[in-house]
Order: sequence, then C-alpha cells, then structure tokens
Amino acid sequence: MTSKSPKTKWRGRGPRALAAVLPKAAEPALRKRGFSAVEVITHWPEIVGVELAAETSPEKLSFPRDARSNGTLHLTATGSVALELQHLEPIIIERINTYFGYGAVARIALKQGAARKAPATKPKPEKASVSPDRIAEINHHTDQVGPEPLRDALRKLGTAVASAQVRPQKDK
Repeated sequence: MTSKSPKTKWRGRGPRALAAVLPKAAEPALRKRGFSAVEVITHWPEIVGVELAAETSPEKLSFPRDARSNGTLHLTATGSVALELQHLEPIIIERINTYFGYGAVARIALKQGAARKAPATKPKPEKASVSPDRIAEINHHTDQVGPEPLRDALRKLGTAVASAQVRPQKDK
C-alpha cells in the first residue's frame, strides 16, 4: 500500500478588484517620488473636488527630516488655476489634513504646467425610446411566463433589445 501525501490546500484569494490591489502594488514606486500616502493621488478628486482635480495634479509630498507631519505638497496646476489655488491654499490644506486625520500638510508649493488629467470617460449614449406598439408586443409575448420576477426581467430585456435596434449605428 502506498500512502498518499497530503495535498497542500490552495490559499489563493481568487480574483480581486484592481482598485483594491493597486495602492499596495504602487506604494514602493510612489514612495520614491515622495508619496508615502498613496491616498493623496488615488483620492485627489474627492479631497479637492472634481473641478480643481481636473486642473491640478499632486506631484510630491515631502516631509521634514524624521517627521510625518507638516509636509509640503507639490502641485502642478494650469496657469489659469494657479492664482485661484493660492487663495484656496488654507482650505485645501484643511481638506487634506481632515482626510488624513492629522496635520500631514502645512504648505503647498505650486508649479505651473499641464496637469496630468485622468482619462476622460465616454458619455453614455442616450436611451432610444421604444414605440408603445413595440412595448405592447413585448408584453404580449411575455404574458404567459409564469413567475412575475421572470416576466419582468424578460420585459426589461425585450425593451433593451428593442431600444438597441432603434438606436442609429455609428460608422466606424
């Protein structure tokens, strides 16, 4: 008789969202550029607002020697926003420190230039309206379906398919 060796259990976590893995994976590279707190980059639009985030980008967060507070945040901003940022500096510092929960940033150093912009998301196409006759036809075909949740799901699917057929196709 041969004894089987015990199989090692697989301890993988399975697929995970990239957003959950990226901060930890990018941390060493960002630390070299002065970002000990990756959250400044990843949550920049939440911290300063979408409008300012579109015109600015955090470049570096530097701290005094042997300290993790009273740092300087280096920002690149477009010329039209740089003056506005000088006036908003106390508010932005307050927002950043509130986000971190301690006095991480004491001042902001501005550099004029083109801010790195996040990739623009494509606007969703408008939903095409389905004619009432087509909706009545879809309802007629699904009337005989037993369970109501299934019937509703089929009606939504039929309406979505009909809507896609109505929408004009763009030439590629």
